Amino acid sequence: MNIVKKLLAFSIVICGAAVSASEWSYSSNAVSDGNWTLGGTWNAEAGALTITGCSAGSGVLDLRDMSVNGVPVAELRLEGTVFRNNTAITEFHANRLCGALKGTFNFATKLTTIDLAGSGLTEIGDVGGLGFAEAEARSSLKTVRTDCPNLCIIGDYAFNRCPELEGAFSDIIRPCVTNIGRSAFYGCKKLTGGFALDKTDRLGAQAFQNASQLEYVRLGKGAATTFERKSQDGNFEGCAGLTNVVIEADSFTMAACTFYRCSALKHLELVVPEVIPFAEKKELNRTNLTFGYCDQMKEVVFAGPAPDSVGFDTLLTAFSATDGEKPCTIYASKRQSGWREVASPL
Repeated sequence: MNIVKKLLAFSIVICGAAVSASEWSYSSNAVSDGNWTLGGTWNAEAGALTITGCSAGSGVLDLRDMSVNGVPVAELRLEGTVFRNNTAITEFHANRLCGALKGTFNFATKLTTIDLAGSGLTEIGDVGGLGFAEAEARSSLKTVRTDCPNLCIIGDYAFNRCPELEGAFSDIIRPCVTNIGRSAFYGCKKLTGGFALDKTDRLGAQAFQNASQLEYVRLGKGAATTFERKSQDGNFEGCAGLTNVVIEADSFTMAACTFYRCSALKHLELVVPEVIPFAEKKELNRTNLTFGYCDQMKEVVFAGPAPDSVGFDTLLTAFSATDGEKPCTIYASKRQSGWREVASPL
């Protein structure tokens, strides 16, 4: 019986695969497993470990179900840029994560895998932070997985210019996310599929610019969904594989170049009581290229009221400002006779 208990204590099963728990020792404000030495603080009574630095170690760092001096870790925090410029770490795995990861792996150029889990983790990156900014060709990151039911922020530059990042957008962007920062997935050309959010408050400028295999987006209802812009850089600019977009919000503002060069975009649905500020027509015309080169655009659906601030002709012109020969069709559930309600394909 004692042998069985010991085996259970040092082994767990995740998705059908056994993962050995790791035993660490703590002394002199550092934990070590014989390979890695990580600076930080350990509260044995609370089972709370905070890691603030790395002084030794190489290869895979697996902190899942770790114990320190025989006590299981219940809460794990990584504070500051723990692995910034670290060229020795190749994979990072952790559960029971809490707090936020802010620039934790910035310029860790050999890192290929990040596997994050924990109900206490609320943020990846930082608004105004660096994340993977300017890493571009030096980034080796290929796989990111999140299992964090309370993760609400993927911050500015979180995975900016990680051209080798593979897998599905939905592996990273869970429905609980409400805030996606500036350039968060800029240039992530190998991520595929799409994502759906339960609630959306903010979408930063260039958030998905040149993420060419993004296919669909559904943004759940936020109090005031805002598509931010930086100069003329669009949130989805250059997403050549994007075909369907559904947006829900109490109020909604679209920036210039939002869907510029989304050449496969066919369906846009707005479930919004007060649609875009159409009074400022310059935000939706050819000059600002909101839908520039959206040659395949077929239909725009207003599931809520169509805007009152412009007439039908202006509205049709705004959404037909593409370089294709065939104009798209505007549908709405209210206001203008001759328009009709259609169902979303998502």
